[in-house]
Amino acid sequence: MYVTLVDAGHILGSAGVVLDIEEQGSALSVEALVVLGDIGRRKLPLLRDPVLPASRLDVMECTYGTSRTATPQVQWTRLREVVNRTLKRGGKVIIPAFAVGRTQDLIYDLHILMDGRQIPQVPVIVDSPLAVNASDIYRRTRMLRR
Repeated sequence: MYVTLVDAGHILGSAGVVLDIEEQGSALSVEALVVLGDIGRRKLPLLRDPVLPASRLDVMECTYGTSRTATPQVQWTRLREVVNRTLKRGGKVIIPAFAVGRTQDLIYDLHILMDGRQIPQVPVIVDSPLAVNASDIYRRTRMLRR
C-alpha cells in the first residue's frame, strides 16, 4: 500500500489522502480525500491551493456545499471599508472568529491593510490560545504562499 498526502488548502497541515493498494498481486487503486473541515479556496495569501486527485473522489467533506463565497478581493475591500467606517465614527471592530483558519486570514489581512496604510494602525487582540498557537506555527514554518 502507498499513501500520498496532498494539500487540502484548508488550514496549515490539512491534507487529503490518496491510497494506492495492491492486493494479492493485482493493483487496486483507491483515491480518497479526507480532511478535518473543508477543502480550501484557491488563491488565498496564507495557504497553498488545494490539490485534488485527478480521478474520482471517494469521500469529500464540504462545509459550505454549493454556496458561493466572495472572492478574496471582494472580502478584502469589504473588510477595509468596514474597519475604516467604524474607526472613523469612533467605534471598535470586534470580529468573532471561531475557526482557526479564518482567524489567521483576518490577522493577515489586517496586518497588510495597516502596513499599506489602507486602515489606521490599531491594536489587534486575538482571544484564542489555539489561534495564537497557530500563528506561531505559521511564523516558524514560513508556510506563506508567495
